Amino acid sequence: MNIFEDFISNLTSEKVAFISVLVTILLYLLGKRSELKLKKHELKKDKYMQFIEILKQSYLKNGEIKMDDCIRERFFDFGSTILVYGSRKMYKKYCFFRESSSDYIKKTKFYYSGLSLFLVADLLNQIRKEVGLNEFELELGYDSISFYTNEIFFNPYSSLNWYKGKISVFLIKFELFLTKMITLVPIKIVFMFLMLPFKMIFLILRVTNFIIVGKIAIKIRDRMKKIKLKRQNKKNSKNIRRRDYSQKKNKIKRKKL
Repeated sequence: MNIFEDFISNLTSEKVAFISVLVTILLYLLGKRSELKLKKHELKKDKYMQFIEILKQSYLKNGEIKMDDCIRERFFDFGSTILVYGSRKMYKKYCFFRESSSDYIKKTKFYYSGLSLFLVADLLNQIRKEVGLNEFELELGYDSISFYTNEIFFNPYSSLNWYKGKISVFLIKFELFLTKMITLVPIKIVFMFLMLPFKMIFLILRVTNFIIVGKIAIKIRDRMKKIKLKRQNKKNSKNIRRRDYSQKKNKIKRKKL
C-alpha cells in the first residue's frame, strides 16, 4: 500500500499524460483486434453456411457425394477460405474429406463406402467449434447431419457408426503413416537436410573454382595480348630498320652517281 501511495505521490503531470497516451493506444489496438476478429468470425460463418448449402445440393443416399463442375468450384472456394481463416484442425479435416475419394485412401484396409458420410458429419461438428459452439457441450456426432438426412437422430446405431468412422479414420491415417515409414520418407528428408551443408560447400567450391579459373583465364588472355603486342612491336621495328637500311642504301647509290 505504501508503494502504491508513493507511486501516486510521485506522479507528475508529464507522467500522467504519458500514461494516458499509452492507455489510449492500448485501447485502440485492442479495439482494432476485436474488430478484425469479429469480421473474420462473420466471414467464416458466411462461408460455412455456403458449405452447408453445398452439402445439401450434392448429398446423395448411402453417404455418397456427387459433384458437378459448379459444386466442385464452390468446394475449392470453401477450401481457400479454410486455408486463410480456418484453424489447422479444420483445414486438415477438409483436406482428408477432399482426398477420401482418391485411390490411395480407397485401397486402405479400413476404408468403407459410408465413410464420406462420417467425414461430412465430422466437418460439421468442427464448424460448430469454429463458430464458438461445442465448447461446453458434447459434440453432436452423426446428429449434425440429421437436419437433411433421415434415420440418423433417433437411430440406435448412429453412435456405433460414429465411433466406427472415428476409428476407421484413425486406422487409415495410421496405415498411411506406416506406408510413409516403409518407403523411408522421413529418412530421405533427414538425408536431404544432412546433405545440405555438403551441397553448399560444393557450390562454394564450384563458384570459387569458377572465379579462380576466370582469373587464370584473364591472366592468360592478358599474357597472350602482351606476347602478341611484343611480336607486333618486333615486327614493326624490323620493318622500320629495313626501311631505314634501304633508304641509306639508296642515298649511297645516288651519291656515287
